[in-house]
Formats: sequence, structure tokens, C-alpha cells
Amino acid sequence: MSRRIAVAISLIFLAAEPAYGLRPDEILIIANANVPASVRIAKYYCAKRKVLTDNILALPLGVGLSDSITRADYEKRLAGPIRKKISSAEFAGKIRCLLTTYGVPIKVGGRGPLKDRQNELKRLEKLIREEKSEIEHLERAGSIESVEQEKRANRRLQSKIDRIIGKETNASVDSELSMVLFGDYELYRWQPNELINSAPYWEYKTLMVCRLDGPSEEIARGLVDKAIAAEKTGLNGAVYIDSQGIADDKKLYSRGYFDRSLRNLAVLAKLRTEMLVKQ
Repeated sequence: MSRRIAVAISLIFLAAEPAYGLRPDEILIIANANVPASVRIAKYYCAKRKVLTDNILALPLGVGLSDSITRADYEKRLAGPIRKKISSAEFAGKIRCLLTTYGVPIKVGGRGPLKDRQNELKRLEKLIREEKSEIEHLERAGSIESVEQEKRANRRLQSKIDRIIGKETNASVDSELSMVLFGDYELYRWQPNELINSAPYWEYKTLMVCRLDGPSEEIARGLVDKAIAAEKTGLNGAVYIDSQGIADDKKLYSRGYFDRSLRNLAVLAKLRTEMLVKQ
């Protein structure tokens, strides 16, 4: 589980207190205008949650169901219109949460190679070939410590190459939408989560993103009814958290760092709910 997901679940538990609840006018529902079921689900949510239908943004995202969208189409057909909507006079400073619905793609493709970086790419590829040759020489010589040093240097070079060619720049749509107000930002791998160690009242630049989705229209719509029922009767069942007891080495975004966040989540679940927590 990623740190971003852990924070999102934490926010769900925090939202049990009225001070942290979302108002209907703070939610913008994103639907696929080309998929009638998507629009129906958005309207159903509005009716059940007392959200004005003006808060539905139906965008032409393609006929039929597709789980992926290209990076260019994501920016042109999804992120751009959302950015324009929530920056308009009517919605500026009001929207805290985006709700994507059935019919909205879940994955966004990579950005492709960076422009005007071919000379640097060739230089790095030459260096990495030299590093590999040096590693082979050191391995034959039995110099284990030097081999490890060269391998670390090799990984750093490969990371620079991957960034230029656009490797690991694909993402989930919902994760990208949480940063839709950030403008241009580095797409390679991940970005630091600004919600970490922040107060519950974070700046509106960072958005919560939730999804109302499922294998069918009926299942997706049923999630609304189930959530309302759970609010009346309370949550029950078990919370399963897959922490492994890895020692926290204090390094940001290390395995120990992430594992500690899961253990903290387990404590929060025990304090905020009456559900059985299993690790």
C-alpha cells in the first residue's frame, strides 16, 4: 500500500468527526458524457447526497468503457477542463474533493521522452556502457566492494536515462487528479505527498479524489446506498492492514518508512472505530 493510499484511508477515519466532513458544495463529480450510465450514476449520487447537479462535470472521454487514457488526452479532455471548472468564479476556492465515476478511465499513460534531450541521452548511454564494462572487469578481479560501488553508480545513471525516455511516468488517473491544481510538475515516478504531517485543514491546492465505480452500473450505484446504510448503522467487520514490522530507518519513502505509516494507520483505526483490526 502506498503512503498516498494510507493517508486517504486515514482521512476516512478522521472524517468520522463532523469538523472534517465535506459539504455537498465542496464536491465536483466527474462523469463520462459519452457513457449514459456514467451520467446516470453522477445524478443518482447528487440526488442521494443533496449535491447540486451543477457540480457534475460531464466530459467527452470516449464511447464505451476504457480503463486507460493517453497522457495527451488526459490533459486535454480531463485535467484541463477540470482545472478550468474549479478555477472559475463560481467554484474557485470551494472544491475540496473530486469524485470520478463509472466510465471515467482509471489509468493515464506515460508522457513519452523529454524533448531536446537526445544529446544528454546519448552521453548517459555511453557512460552506462562504460560502467557495465568496468563492473565486468572488477567482477573478474574479485573486487566485491568496488563492484557494489560501480553498480550503485550504474543505477543512478539508469535512473537519469529512464527519466529522459519517460519510463515510469504512467499513473492512476485519480492520483494525478489530486494534483490537478499544481500546474507542471515532474511526472517521473512519484511526487512528495504534501499531506504528510500537515494539519487536517490543508490548502485547497491538494484535492481529495474518490471513485464511484465497479464492474457494472448497478454495482457502482449500489455503493452509494451501502455507504448511506453504513452511516446509519455504523461500520462493522474487520480492517486488514498488511504491515510487516519493518524497522523504520528514518529515510523518507523507504520500506521502513512506509511500513511505519501502516502501523500508525492500524492504531488510528483502533482509536477511531470499533472494528476488529488485523495486521
